[in-house]
Amino acid sequence: MIKKETVQELDFKPEIKYEEKSDIVLILKRIVILALYFLIPLFISIIYWYEDPVAFDPGMAALDIKIIHNIASILGIFSYIWMCFNILIMTRLKIFENNFTVDSLMKFHTIMAIISLIFGFLHCPLLLLTGVFPSTIITTGLLGLYIFLVLMILAIVFMTNLLIKIKQFKTLRKFAYSIRIKYNLNKILHNITMLAVFFIFVHTMIAFTAASSDIMRGVYFVFFFLTLFGWIAHKMTRVLHLNPPISRRDPFSKTSLKSNMIQKPDKNWFMKFLDKIPSLYACFQCGTCSEGCLVASVSDGTYNPRLIMEAVILGQQKLLIEQLKPNIWLCSTCQKCVEQCPQNIQVTEIFTMLKNESYDNGTSPDSIQMQAQMVFDNGVAIPMTPPIARRREQLGLPEVKNAEIQEIQELLKEAHLDLSSTNKEENE
Repeated sequence: MIKKETVQELDFKPEIKYEEKSDIVLILKRIVILALYFLIPLFISIIYWYEDPVAFDPGMAALDIKIIHNIASILGIFSYIWMCFNILIMTRLKIFENNFTVDSLMKFHTIMAIISLIFGFLHCPLLLLTGVFPSTIITTGLLGLYIFLVLMILAIVFMTNLLIKIKQFKTLRKFAYSIRIKYNLNKILHNITMLAVFFIFVHTMIAFTAASSDIMRGVYFVFFFLTLFGWIAHKMTRVLHLNPPISRRDPFSKTSLKSNMIQKPDKNWFMKFLDKIPSLYACFQCGTCSEGCLVASVSDGTYNPRLIMEAVILGQQKLLIEQLKPNIWLCSTCQKCVEQCPQNIQVTEIFTMLKNESYDNGTSPDSIQMQAQMVFDNGVAIPMTPPIARRREQLGLPEVKNAEIQEIQELLKEAHLDLSSTNKEENE
């Protein structure tokens, strides 16, 4: 026994060291990626300062104008490069998804997009103060910024749950869905960000510094086309790739439910869920709920939360309630999907609504109905028996105090679960 315990201990220690080493490597990778994100615009700003014709030519402008001009331009550089980076982040490049969670990427994307936009709008009035820029430069820059602003507002309202507690936004999203403005359409509109990047790119290319510096023209050119090619490659990958990566679906299903729909989408049925759980609107089928689900892992995807969410969105009531495909009763209500969901969707509340509907329709498993009857009749799912009581006494456990059965029955009746013998006979 001593030798066996020693071997087990020796086998276990290297695993801990390996995990610690992996965590350190992951942290280092994150630090490097974030350092590049924040330092590259700074490095380009230094290059810009040396290449800027206004900075060193005493005849170009007064000192105060030069200072304002340089501050404005550096803000513009940070705004432009971070906008490009933010688009690349959401193209699901492996370098990002392998080192950051979907939740952290989305939060970082949202925060940095807002900061980039603020820098861009600070850049504009400062340039106007110098009074030395032609209207074409100002117009192209403002066009890009206004497109970004409109798309950001649409994204915050329709693609996130940041404002979900505001009643007016709930109503707005329900109305949007009723006139067929769904998440996928909002996602398509969000792709117009590339048009905004194009206007900003034109704005930078006709600026004084780019006109006089091959280096700065090259920098602006590289960032624009890197972003453009990344965006195009991402779109083509999603459309043409036969085996979508786990980050876009989940490790258990490689196809969409649309090809297996058994009924025309029931819009009213979906609206019932959306009315009670408004966060559902922002589900973008990332598969995080399935990826982290313990039941999905144990059942090798037979139970698949993502497919359930997709079936709800597509209004497949018969599939979920009558055929139990996937079987909603396999959900253990552990809340892990809710904890991991990058959109803060109340997934288990949706599943609870499905279970309630299944029970009302008589399609719940017999074991569930028996358990409900047991609680109604005895006040507990597992009634106290003499053997259980003796065992508890032997273990020194305190006496179990049960609530009044009548009170529990009244509560269940209020919840429309009257399982009394009289009511049961009437239903039969």
